[in-house]
Amino acid sequence: MDEIQGFINGQNLLSKLIKVLIILVVFVLIKRIIQNVFDTRIESKLENGKNNEKKKTVFSLVKSIINFVLYFIAITYILNVFNINTSSIIAVAGVGGMAIAFASKSLIEDVISGAIIIMENQFNIGDLVTIKDTTATVKNVGLRVTKLEDIDGREIIIPNGEINKVINYSINDMRATVTVYISDNKPYEYVEKALDRACETVYSQNNNITKPEIWGIEELDCMGYQVLIAAKVPNGKQWEIQREIRREIVRELQNANISFARLLKD
Repeated sequence: MDEIQGFINGQNLLSKLIKVLIILVVFVLIKRIIQNVFDTRIESKLENGKNNEKKKTVFSLVKSIINFVLYFIAITYILNVFNINTSSIIAVAGVGGMAIAFASKSLIEDVISGAIIIMENQFNIGDLVTIKDTTATVKNVGLRVTKLEDIDGREIIIPNGEINKVINYSINDMRATVTVYISDNKPYEYVEKALDRACETVYSQNNNITKPEIWGIEELDCMGYQVLIAAKVPNGKQWEIQREIRREIVRELQNANISFARLLKD
């Protein structure tokens, strides 16, 4: 009799494991189908649309929410297979809700902060930002964390609840500024003409920038003086334009036999 009962119990366990396996297979299939819909159908349509970065950010958050729901449903079905009353678990969770809330305070803050980031349009995927003294490109905005990628390709993961200050370089045009230290061996008017030629060259070689302007002498001492040059450029291009301005300045000043100098520091 015991052997029969043991055989029956073994059969029941095998049946339950098969059901769990089926649930997991269905879960993986649904997850892949949804992923495929987002990757091949929805995101492909963004290429010809407007506000693509914003849409990608929203879809990234939606995918995180869908994954969370799918995991919850799968776990619920698996518990039901083993005759674990999920309704009683939910009731217990309701009774201990306050304790859970305090225990998962940081998780709740991350989720709420993620929703606020999206609603307030603080940044989108592809934006260049500074968060917590880290300057990098936004790679993904999830339900709980934001992922950045720095210039070296390193992935930086920041919980949304810790994002309290953001500098976004991808919203407005930026100012590219270059400081030039000049010795006083030539008249300033002669130096200014050489700098203006450099500015004109950079302006002619780049679209969507204002012509670099010579703001004049910012500082001087017995070693020479400091000239500031600035231009408005599209966000993210300020460093590239600064390098181009410096390159043309060096070329023009060398051709004009104008020497560089360093100002004395206190």
